[in-house]
Amino acid sequence: MARLFNLSALLGVIVALAPSSEGVATANKQVEVPRELTYNLPQTFHSDLAQGFLGGTVTTSKKTQRLLKEAYNANFVIYDAEFKDILGKNPTLELVAQDDEVVAYEGGLWMADRDEVWMTSSVVVYNRTWISILKLKDNTIHTPSFHGDDFVTPNGGYYFNGTAYFGTVGNVTSPAGVVGINPRTKEVTTVVNSYFGLNFNFIDDVAWTRRCGKNYMFFTDYGTPAVFPGVANKGKLQIANAVWRFDPQDATLMPVILRSEVAAPNGVRVNADGTKLFVGDYSLTSVIGAANETFGGPSVIEYDLDEDARPVNKRPFFMARDAAVDGIHLDDFGRVWTAEDDAISVRDKKGKLLGSINTWNLRENSTVPVVANFALAGDRLVVLASTRIWVVKLGQQLVSGGDLS
Repeated sequence: MARLFNLSALLGVIVALAPSSEGVATANKQVEVPRELTYNLPQTFHSDLAQGFLGGTVTTSKKTQRLLKEAYNANFVIYDAEFKDILGKNPTLELVAQDDEVVAYEGGLWMADRDEVWMTSSVVVYNRTWISILKLKDNTIHTPSFHGDDFVTPNGGYYFNGTAYFGTVGNVTSPAGVVGINPRTKEVTTVVNSYFGLNFNFIDDVAWTRRCGKNYMFFTDYGTPAVFPGVANKGKLQIANAVWRFDPQDATLMPVILRSEVAAPNGVRVNADGTKLFVGDYSLTSVIGAANETFGGPSVIEYDLDEDARPVNKRPFFMARDAAVDGIHLDDFGRVWTAEDDAISVRDKKGKLLGSINTWNLRENSTVPVVANFALAGDRLVVLASTRIWVVKLGQQLVSGGDLS
């Protein structure tokens, strides 16, 4: 496995955002797009489902076409004035690491007490993934060794009560599950690895919350062998897709959202006061086409949590235009940040799109996977761009630490 190296230490690279043709940032560029264009375009128009709104929409209006092109090539796309407050006057970006392997794909756990971001390599590329750690103090990165319980192919995760929790995919001999890792000692402990003897499919993401004085863990499990090679090698899947809730006080594990409600549950997060649950549906409309979707779609679903942390009152929070919704994070203002293929989008607590950060231009090239996850770290956004890691310095303290990892 190739090692990530610290680019900023070698080159001192800190630049304002905007892409050149090679995808290297050269200058700060922000473009405002009127919200009306998201639902009322000049006639006539055509939009390619697979190319995104900004890059795939063609209209007969030269003015609109020019604006869409400028927004596509910008780094920040502003749909609402609130996004300007998030960006601040001079957002900057630092390319802190680059590697020849896809090491920065999932995870995105920020540990405020250690000022570290933990990430995992790509389950799309590798049958067996690994964990890397970025120290934000000096932008050094290393791949640690662990001891204790065995785990195979870590994926999404969450930092809670001083422990890093990761969902795992497993393989033929090692079951999928959730493990807890002590960041200091690197000792691994299994939390969940089965349901009445049945194997989980592909545990994608994990989130913890406190509700009425008790701690609860949610995780998403779904099987998509056609997309992820690690699942294809596990043989016949045994459990239907579901969102699960683990109650450590009562030692109880149960499915709380079935696939009849969320077809392919992916990202999962709970708001700061433990009253709302957000679940991403990974249904790939852009891959199979909307006409072939029997149910589901690329979206985030919002639930209320009752006093026992059971999801109730399901409602759509938003639907992505074309891309799968992957990583989900919430900031201290209740805003929802999501990774949607070629951009990281930000919405307020009502689901209104405030703005987005283009990420297609942060990847090394188009052959590496899209940005699936990221981390909110104080006033910084850490973008996991497959073979690259970028740190965006923003104008607002997004998270103060605690459990919003």
